[in-house]
Amino acid sequence: MDCGVCQLSDPPVDPVKCSVCKKSFHAACTRLKAVDKWTKLSYDKRDAWKCDICVDRSDIPQVEPLWYRNLLADLKKMQTDMNRITNENASLRELISKVDPEEIARIKNDCESTKQTADLLLEEVHFLKSEQTRQMSYSRLTDFRPEKQGHTDKIPKYIEDEIAKCPKLQPDSPWSLIRFLDKLHLLNGMSEQVFKPIFQRIATYQANTILLRIATDPHITFKSE
Repeated sequence: MDCGVCQLSDPPVDPVKCSVCKKSFHAACTRLKAVDKWTKLSYDKRDAWKCDICVDRSDIPQVEPLWYRNLLADLKKMQTDMNRITNENASLRELISKVDPEEIARIKNDCESTKQTADLLLEEVHFLKSEQTRQMSYSRLTDFRPEKQGHTDKIPKYIEDEIAKCPKLQPDSPWSLIRFLDKLHLLNGMSEQVFKPIFQRIATYQANTILLRIATDPHITFKSE
């Protein structure tokens, strides 16, 4: 075996061995300077003896830098998070395995249908907003009054109660449009003959410029497919 200092094996390396790096050395190549100093050491001291390099290293305080300690802390946290996520995924997989595939397919189809409906409603909202921007005068539209008061007088009392429950139309809310149209459909089904005065009454109550414009149409109807 070569000497850990001079890297030579000739003359034969003395039986000087480091307890840390396990390398062998010529005694003359170490701080011992002579092999007899090695042989005079007790067996316990020989077993604990360190070469010059390992002695120097052991004298240096092994203080880990701050960045290294922070890195270890981050890695431990990541390991904890990964263990938690692994456990959660295992629970989720167990729940998914219990779900009926047909039920999943039905939910997927319902989601696709809902998305298509939402897209159509968004298109309608964009149209209503564009109509609103084309209005020339808000005051001219809000001055609308039914020419024939008799039309509103024909609305039965039980329908008047339903008109008061009509949800307010919000141009930026597709769901308010759905609820509004659903209520109109209900009112139309209660009495198609007075739908026009019903709509005019709703437009006046809500003071909605879009509804007021539509209410000026003399042929306004609500046809359900």
